[in-house]
Amino acid sequence: MKIIESGKCGDNVSYELTEDGVLRIFGIGGIFNYNHEYFYKKENIKQVIIAKGVTMIGNCAFKDCTLLKLIDIPNSVTRIGSGVFEGCTSLESIVIPNGVTEIGNSAFEGCTSLKLINIPNSVTNIGWFAFEGCTSLESIVIPNGVTEIGISTFEGCTSLKSIDIPNSVTEISGCAFKNTAWLNDQPDGVIYINDVLYKYKGVMLENIHIKIKDGITQICNSAFEGCTSLESIVIPNGVTEIGISTFKGCTSLKSINIPTSVTNIGWSVFEGCTSLEAIDIPNSVTKISSNAFGGCTSLKSINVDVLNDNYLSEKGVLYNKDKSLLIRYPSGKLESLFVVPNSVAEIDSGAFEGCTSLKSIDIPNSVTEIGYKAFYGCTSLESIVIPNSIIKIEKSVFELCTALKLIDIPNSVVTIEDKAFDECRLLNTIHIPSKCSFYCCRNFIGRETIISSATEPFKMKCKYRKCGPYERLNFSIPVYVPKGSKKAYHEHEEWGKFTNIKEIDGRCGEDSYYELLGNGTLNIFGKDEMYDDFVFDKSKIKKVRVTENICMIGANAFKDCRKLRIVEIESPLEEIADGAFSGCENIFSMTIASEIPPIVSEHTLEGLMRTIEIRVPANAIRYYKAAKYWNEFTNYVAID
Repeated sequence: MKIIESGKCGDNVSYELTEDGVLRIFGIGGIFNYNHEYFYKKENIKQVIIAKGVTMIGNCAFKDCTLLKLIDIPNSVTRIGSGVFEGCTSLESIVIPNGVTEIGNSAFEGCTSLKLINIPNSVTNIGWFAFEGCTSLESIVIPNGVTEIGISTFEGCTSLKSIDIPNSVTEISGCAFKNTAWLNDQPDGVIYINDVLYKYKGVMLENIHIKIKDGITQICNSAFEGCTSLESIVIPNGVTEIGISTFKGCTSLKSINIPTSVTNIGWSVFEGCTSLEAIDIPNSVTKISSNAFGGCTSLKSINVDVLNDNYLSEKGVLYNKDKSLLIRYPSGKLESLFVVPNSVAEIDSGAFEGCTSLKSIDIPNSVTEIGYKAFYGCTSLESIVIPNSIIKIEKSVFELCTALKLIDIPNSVVTIEDKAFDECRLLNTIHIPSKCSFYCCRNFIGRETIISSATEPFKMKCKYRKCGPYERLNFSIPVYVPKGSKKAYHEHEEWGKFTNIKEIDGRCGEDSYYELLGNGTLNIFGKDEMYDDFVFDKSKIKKVRVTENICMIGANAFKDCRKLRIVEIESPLEEIADGAFSGCENIFSMTIASEIPPIVSEHTLEGLMRTIEIRVPANAIRYYKAAKYWNEFTNYVAID
């Protein structure tokens, strides 16, 4: 028979494919993982004959050989790699020799014609997705040496009615038998397999209380997921692991006991348990996975046994044992302010996610890392100061913080990732720290102003060639850049699309800036304190407008500005230092947005007419009239 392809498929293994579709493999050792350098004509392969001496079939070796019907595997083979027969839709039966100890992930996935397979007793490991989508497979006998049935091993085997599971199996993935005839034939209620609680099947009646039978050691992933009528459950001592998403979405679950045998609480175990108010963690637990308590909107306290060697709780907040990692602040706590302890070096991913009562969080300089989605959905959070120990703001850290108006980003930050401020609809202005090397452009969507302290323009587009968020930016918004850097921004491949790039006239504080317009309006913006005795061109200033997060106007800032007539202070000002407006005798209107009168001294407002119009919030007029030095003014006007 004519050979249409031949070559090497292993270090010491060769092959020949004849025109009748028969592939012969011979030699000593293993077949390579498939790399497109052999079996070029997979579409011609109908039968495979492997000679004795071959010890391993490499990953994906026969993947998508859609005409393959017959295969002869010798006793010398001990391992069948991942994806070896994946997508072999014509393969109807296979005999696995007794020497094979491992069947790899997805080894027979999508073999829709496979009806019969013999798994020998030598097999001790069956990989994830090994038989997923084998829609013609009717029965399977799992050998006695197998201890685990992994993720989606038999998922989608819609004809599989008979499954023989030995007592050696002690661990089963929650979706191992999903969408099988075997599962459909099981009666509604709790399904047990050996010492494993596999899942709850069917629709629960209202107000269900479940007691798991004694002897169970594992509760499978997603076992009770979406059981919205489950109110309480008793877990017997002996269970060591509560799997991923086990009670996810159990919205009526009010109480649960975790026995002292449990060592592992899986990912998203209690996610969305909106009625759960408190939970006790026993001393046996050594691992609590991410998002275990996400979306528990009524959870007010996580309580850890004092004898636990790995975790502790303080006022209901979960930490690791030495309090260097803040793991979870319960979403249902009602406090509006939280001070992170000085011992904390890292805030875990999702630590404050969905904490809708928090308005302010104090983060100390000890914190060097803030995890993914740490403050996601904190819808009442209005302002936050990031310490100068942080160098990276992770993805989605402040996403959906819909009340966030002010954020203090220190110059230590060099990277700001995708969606860091997504849906922060009140955050109109973005400040870019001076050392920034990457600031994902998605964070600029919806902003009205960009202020950059970086003298060199930096990358803002994501790694993809065509960046959707970049194309959606409003390139007409004002972009303020340091003096002397406008040309570099204009010529930059990404920043050059902005049409309204302006140089900041100067810095009037460590993180505050000014711009003097041709009409005499002096705009001061940024954050923190202005310098004392800073020298402006006072002969041109007719109006002063203080915005952003400026908290103090420096001493003598506008002293003797004879042309100054209007002052508008929109920032949360705390203090106007000595002499700031001394000698500004032509001011006739001053607007102050702060409800608490800023601290002033004897000479701060010296020389101003006491009858000038001072506009403040209506509910704050009485405080101004009572405050020292402010009480000398007589013409207060309410603003909305």
